[in-house]
Amino acid sequence: MSRHPRRTPWATLSLGLGLVALLSGPALGQPIRRRPPLPVADRAQAVLDVLGGAHVLREAWRATQAGFYRKDLNGVDWEAVLRRYEPRAAQARTPRELYALINRMLGELRTSHLALMDGGVWWRELGDEFRGRPSLRAGCELVRVQGRLHVAALAEGGPAAQAGLLEGDEVVALDGVPAAASPLLRGAGHDPGIPGAPGFVLDLSAGRAVRVAMRRRPGEEARELVLEPRPFSLLEAVRNSVRTEHVEGRRVGVIHLWHFMNARVYRALRAALAGPLHDAEALVLDVRGRGGSAGVVRAILSLFSGRRPFWPRPVVVLTDGHTRSAKEIFVFHWKRRGLGPVVGERTQGACVGCTFQELSDGSVLMIPRQDVRFLTRGVSLEGRGVAPTVEVPQAPLPYRAGEDRILAAGLREALRQARRAAAF
Repeated sequence: MSRHPRRTPWATLSLGLGLVALLSGPALGQPIRRRPPLPVADRAQAVLDVLGGAHVLREAWRATQAGFYRKDLNGVDWEAVLRRYEPRAAQARTPRELYALINRMLGELRTSHLALMDGGVWWRELGDEFRGRPSLRAGCELVRVQGRLHVAALAEGGPAAQAGLLEGDEVVALDGVPAAASPLLRGAGHDPGIPGAPGFVLDLSAGRAVRVAMRRRPGEEARELVLEPRPFSLLEAVRNSVRTEHVEGRRVGVIHLWHFMNARVYRALRAALAGPLHDAEALVLDVRGRGGSAGVVRAILSLFSGRRPFWPRPVVVLTDGHTRSAKEIFVFHWKRRGLGPVVGERTQGACVGCTFQELSDGSVLMIPRQDVRFLTRGVSLEGRGVAPTVEVPQAPLPYRAGEDRILAAGLREALRQARRAAAF
């Protein structure tokens, strides 16, 4: 396949996304500039106690109505939805209970990039990440599958990985409390309007060690690990992921770009290609995870395309069902330009432009504001995604003990591409 690009309206892409950022779920839109003066949890409970849950629900309802990217609200009678949910919101006694209810309401619009997040979660998992700042976090998510919580999205070198957890491990308890009932558990802000298992993150803002009871195999006795929180960012995970795998005598470089939220990710990739991966014969470029900005999409594509690409050797891109938003636009253009094979699963099909709005209680509402088909030559990726060129289903999450079938297949494909390149 040709490595020479067709022309793409990147000026339009950059301008459009200067106004509306493309996100993963959740990820970055228009950033909220300042941290709130009160601890977010205290503020949320105070607003709930004084103004009531219906006040916050109406705020979210109005902001969604005003900002939603389709004026017909996907054909939903939004007034009727308010009438159904408002009385229930008045009964909410905790922010967690209220946010779960509001997200059920938002889910009725059946679109991506629409969710309400706990303000503390937004700052720790996204706000600081956008600014390139580390925050106290676990470096993983917990996903509920058949009533049990399992480790997912385990970041390389993060506190959870350093504690000894693997993707697929079941988390049974946190500090002796059943995991599902733990006060440390917070909703990760995943879009309630599209398919997918509920995801959670851990609130480690207190900065103290957490005892994690886990099991790696079904039915075995739980054992305890200690998770020591420390300031950590996914940019650090990107750098930690850089390595060279020796596959049947060939050197294959690997890097995992966890998000496209800021230019630091592009710089980390470029530095890896020029440094530790400079003598690799092929590259596995893992873009599973969150989305980000159009500028980063353009910059990363530029490293592998044009008449004199910065990296002229074979590249294999990895995707899965959680690859979304700006990364879907990246994969769309990667395939259109013929830059190399895409291995894994169809991307999530969560591709609209969005912004964030802080509500009175400190929670943060992600609002889908713009149809972005102008960035993909009129092709809608929302609800469809982008198919891989080599389809490889991932191992089911529960108890997979870190098994990564997509990465294994990507390494095999990179070996094949390296051998093919060496033959010419």
